[in-house]
Amino acid sequence: MREYLLVSAVDIMQRLPSMLDRQALFLFEMTVDVDASVKITALLYLTKMLTIDLKPRGTLSNVALCMLRKSAPSNNSSSSQVRTGNPEVIALARKLFYEISIKVNLLMNVMPT
Repeated sequence: MREYLLVSAVDIMQRLPSMLDRQALFLFEMTVDVDASVKITALLYLTKMLTIDLKPRGTLSNVALCMLRKSAPSNNSSSSQVRTGNPEVIALARKLFYEISIKVNLLMNVMPT
């Protein structure tokens, strides 16, 4: 359900950019969602919006956190497991930063003021 709401909100942002300008932070917050499919959808739409020169306002720190492999804290030392991040999410986050790096002024446009 959250994916559908995300897609609908991004569609509105593309058609009427000034309507959701102040509420666009939700798009960056969705990149740290619990559900991997929501993260993937958010990263895909962020990449799309940034490459077609729509500039959602927000910070890229949540996107950078997607590239990290996380280790889960363990309650007992005998069953310590390392949980890695979803490889697809990591690849999409790296692709987003790659797309930012090839655009000339895009990095300056997404930096907070």
